[in-house]
Amino acid sequence: MGTLPAQTMQPKSADWHFVSSTDEARVNLTRGVIHAFGFSPEGGTTPVHVSRLSALFRRYYPTDSVVDALQMLLLLKEAIELPQGFWLPSACRSIVIDNVGRLLIAPHPTDELQRGIGAPIQRLRYGRICDDNAAITCESESLDSWAESIDSLEDWMRVTLRDCATQLAETVNTRRSIEIYKTWSERGTSPSSYQSWCKYPSEEDVPDGKFLCREMTPQGQSRRFLGEFRRGRISRECDLTIDHIRFRFGLDLLSNRKMELRTSNRSGKITFELRRYLPLSEKRIVVALMSDVEATESGVIVSFEMKVFPVIKLVLSRLGMTLVERTNG
Repeated sequence: MGTLPAQTMQPKSADWHFVSSTDEARVNLTRGVIHAFGFSPEGGTTPVHVSRLSALFRRYYPTDSVVDALQMLLLLKEAIELPQGFWLPSACRSIVIDNVGRLLIAPHPTDELQRGIGAPIQRLRYGRICDDNAAITCESESLDSWAESIDSLEDWMRVTLRDCATQLAETVNTRRSIEIYKTWSERGTSPSSYQSWCKYPSEEDVPDGKFLCREMTPQGQSRRFLGEFRRGRISRECDLTIDHIRFRFGLDLLSNRKMELRTSNRSGKITFELRRYLPLSEKRIVVALMSDVEATESGVIVSFEMKVFPVIKLVLSRLGMTLVERTNG
């Protein structure tokens, strides 16, 4: 059985509950902890074990764990997770965002970072920004490079499925309960060909061709794969070990499913509810630029300043999501 090479996955605990429940003060303290232990007097960096970070963190928050705050720094790329429980501070970077300023990615507590650049820093929920004209000596990077964004979700989907088709390998013919995403096949690749999951009465009813499939594993997990059917049997297949969150957005986009999010203006900030998990790149940008986040039963309500909202609107539009201003009546 073939397997498509794994791509970037979500960090541990990077769901909306994690984002909404992680306190910004604890994140900033963790920056200070990893900065204190992770930089050597000679100017280099040194790995620090999580137990040492936790010991100092709990002097201020005795009943809390440092893990969630470290995961937030990992999401923002302000810290690097190493094997066996070690962490490393990342290099300071300046992300230039048109009409916004510079997003500062650094494993430094905010007060120390502000002293270092000698300019005011605006604190968001987790991110920190300053003016374009601030004297910053750290390396500059584009927003897409830092977030590891992709240019086109539709192109990513087509390349992913095409590459998977080249990795098909022989499989054992066993009866399984599978669903097929009708009707992606090598014979049809237009958007109208991507529709929805359907369950055939049996494999014998599936026409010959290559189809996107899914099934439940004995462990109760959903497995997605590309299967080639011949004479009512799967003859070859290839696992889709990819970012399944992005893949689901891609299926919606290719199926022409519209995703609209209603926005409102609260105290001069744009607010809307997110009910779906986002792929890692888009989540990274949303979390870095949000002003506030509030948990709901079905997701989170996020708020953004007017000046960063165009960036968020563009980022989400790449996933096929349209932000629409809520109107009364």
